[in-house]
This record gives sequence, structure tokens and C-alpha cells, in this order.
Amino acid sequence: MTTHWEPGRPVAVRYGRFGTARWVYTGNVIADGPGELAVLMRPGNPSVESHAADGRNVRDLSPDERADPRLRASVPSSWYGEAAVFVFPAGAPWSVWMFFNPDGTPHRAKVNYERPYVRWTDADGNAYVDTADRELDLVAYPDGTWHLKDEEEFADVTGRPGYCTPELAVEVREHAAASLARFKAGTLVLGDYTNTGAGPSWPTPVLADSWRSPHTNWP
Repeated sequence: MTTHWEPGRPVAVRYGRFGTARWVYTGNVIADGPGELAVLMRPGNPSVESHAADGRNVRDLSPDERADPRLRASVPSSWYGEAAVFVFPAGAPWSVWMFFNPDGTPHRAKVNYERPYVRWTDADGNAYVDTADRELDLVAYPDGTWHLKDEEEFADVTGRPGYCTPELAVEVREHAAASLARFKAGTLVLGDYTNTGAGPSWPTPVLADSWRSPHTNWP
């Protein structure tokens, strides 16, 4: 039985591959229930980015280079730009990243196709969500317009070991169609996440050393 997390609890979201966490974001739980988990990401929250060991942007690496852990480096960073809410629908092969303007109004949403998440806590009670990115995204706007993002990257990794088999690529396209239908129907997320401010007693998230623990929820 899943234990749901209380609002305000810090949580770290880990995107990993080849057994390691490559991108980590920290936030506070807004809501958690049988339908979805929602986490608030605020500017300045600690995070980890994945870069090439020689300083190149990860997008400048070939898929073969990306797969070689010797060529990757984990770089401490922080969340920057707009406040955001990450929504993880229960059992869904995607998350919804909702971005907000400074006045709290919606700016855009990104549907991030990924492995259905798993949650865990370390020995000290630090909470984690683990998943793996599928490269393809859908970006949707409040006026109803949308477009698919990173199609070239998605094509590059399709068929490469540890990334995306041709069969999985077909499934991801089906997931894109399903999420787009939900967006058009207004049912992409269940909650009304318009307040991006933290509760007065919410602790500021920290990045515990356990973020380096083996990442097994991939490919």
C-alpha cells in the first residue's frame, strides 16, 4: 500500500539512466493522493544537471557519447526561471510540468513522456521520485495551441540500447496521442494548481547525499 506524502514535504525527483541519477530536482509536495502527485518547484531550489565531462552541453553529445558514463558529469545547480508544478498522474507514462508567470497565471505546460514513476525514501526519511525520460515532449499553452518538442532527439535514441526500442517508440507516440486528447478535453491534470506560493511552514528543500543512490527505474 502506498503511503501518501503530506503537503509541504520536501521531495527530490530523479531522472536517471544506466543506473545513475542524471538530473535531480527538489521541491515540496502540494498534493498527493490516489489520482496524482503534485510537487512545487521554486526558483533557487537545489538541483543537479547532467553535462559532458569536457564541458559540452549534453545536447551536443552523440547518443553513443551520452550512454558512456565516463563522459558525463553531475553538476550542482538550482531551479531557475518560472515557478513550476510537476504533476505525476498515477500510473501514467508521463508527467506534466506546469509553468507559471510571476503573477501565478499559467504560462505553458510540458508533457514529459517518461517511465511511470516509483517513490522511495532513504534511511533518514528523505523522499524521492524516480523515473526515466523518453526524450519526446508535448508543449501546450492556455490558448489551446500545442506542438511536439525534441522529435529529432527522440529519433536519435530510438533503437539504441538503454534508451528506446522501436516498439517502445510506437508506445510513446500512443502516449502522446492519449495525453493530447486529455489536454483538449481539459483533463490533463486533476488538481487546480494556480497558487505557486509555498506554505509558511514549508521547509526549504535540500539535496541529501542519497541522491547519488543507484537509479533502477529505467530505461
